[in-house]
Amino acid sequence: MSAVDGDTKMSATADLSDEELRKLFKPCVTKEEAEALLYKSYAGKGDSVEVLQQLESYDDVNFKVKVGGQLFVLKIHNGVESKDFNKVYEGADRDYFKKGCMNSVVHFQSTIMALLSSNGIHTSQAQTPLDTKAPVC
Repeated sequence: MSAVDGDTKMSATADLSDEELRKLFKPCVTKEEAEALLYKSYAGKGDSVEVLQQLESYDDVNFKVKVGGQLFVLKIHNGVESKDFNKVYEGADRDYFKKGCMNSVVHFQSTIMALLSSNGIHTSQAQTPLDTKAPVC
């Protein structure tokens, strides 16, 4: 995964529109990096992991994956969708929800999916990483 200093990139792009930022912040992730992420954060002991294919996406990176025999979509959001969350996460005491995590688009999307599902509408669901230190919003 290409490491980029988010604060530097954000401050240098303050005059760009969200649309321009989405293109600039589109993640660059290989199938191998996606597989390593799945092993680290989502595969239980003995689970097999397979990245089946990269899916088309406008401003995120999505992969069709199989973990422990179950199919999932691994979605890696662009920096624009997660910028509010990133500010909170990098900012301090890991008290995400009191410090603004709930303002992120990522949190909004996860909340809507959970609400629809709880009302009988079948949707995708965000999966909690096995690594309890990983931020979930």
